Amino acid sequence: MRSITPEEARTTDRDAIDAWKHALDQRCGLDRRQRRLIRETISRDLPCRDAIVCACMDPSLPTESLERMACDPQDDRALRDLARTLDSAFTRGIRLDRPALAHADRLLEQLADPDDRKAAQPIAISAYLAWMQDDRTLAADQAARALHIDSGLTLAGIVLAAIAHHVHPVIIE
Repeated sequence: MRSITPEEARTTDRDAIDAWKHALDQRCGLDRRQRRLIRETISRDLPCRDAIVCACMDPSLPTESLERMACDPQDDRALRDLARTLDSAFTRGIRLDRPALAHADRLLEQLADPDDRKAAQPIAISAYLAWMQDDRTLAADQAARALHIDSGLTLAGIVLAAIAHHVHPVIIE
C-alpha cells in the first residue's frame, strides 16, 4: 500500500470534515464511502480527529475553521479556535447542544465497525463526548472499548485519566 502525499492528505482531511459537518448540521447519516473516509482519516490524522471533536462540542464552528484545524493545525487561527473550544470545557464552561451530541454519537457508532482496527478513534471520540456530558460510566466503557482495539490511543487514555482524577467538564445548562 502506497503512502499518500501531503496534498492528498489535505484533500482527504477536507473531504472528511465536510462530510462530517454536513451530516452533523443536517442531522443526516453518512454513506459507506463517507464512513470509511472519516474512519481512515481520523485514524491517520490526529488534527482531523480533533477538528471532529471540536465540531461536536461547538456545532456553530464554521466548516472553514474546522478545515483549518485539520489541514493547517499550526495556523494561528486554527490554534486559537482549537484552544478556545477545548478550553471552554475546563474553564469558562460549555453550553452543550445535546441534540447535536446525540446525533454525533449515532454517527460515531456508524463509524465503529467492529471488524476494523480504525474503529478505535471513533469510539474514543464517543468516550470523550460522554465525558463531556458527565456520563462517566459510558465514557469509561467506551474508552476501555477503544483501548481494547488500540492500546496506544491517547484520547481514550485522557478520558480515563480525567475520570480517575475526578476532572469534570464545566457545563452551562
